[in-house]
Amino acid sequence: MLTDLQLFAGYTYNTTKYLDDPVNDGKVFSTWTPKHMLRVWSDYQFSGDWRRVSTGLGFTTQSHTLGYEHTFDVPGYTVWNARVGYQLTPEIGLALNANNLFDKHYYTAGYNQLDGNNNFGDPRNVMFSVKYTPEF
Repeated sequence: MLTDLQLFAGYTYNTTKYLDDPVNDGKVFSTWTPKHMLRVWSDYQFSGDWRRVSTGLGFTTQSHTLGYEHTFDVPGYTVWNARVGYQLTPEIGLALNANNLFDKHYYTAGYNQLDGNNNFGDPRNVMFSVKYTPEF
């Protein structure tokens, strides 16, 4: 049973600072970049009569970010996603992905030259896809 399960994980630790700037030397350069990011995903391929079916579940999480002048804080967040797939033929696969399963309200930090800005994170959404992989 566990041979049909795949686990994936990725972690990012990010720090930035000015290295050669007389005014900002040693200060944080990119306050709008999260310090910690973690992405975990699992895939399960069923066997037997259900061998054409696969499922997936995972999450993405990141720590808080700050505005450029440290005037506002963008909270960290965690978003869960899921997937169900069906292999119709050896060449054609179908998938239904549900993103932000719990409809988490969150912001993603942004930055431009004039002022800091934030964007709303994607609300719960569903995507259906068809994948064609030709056999040669």
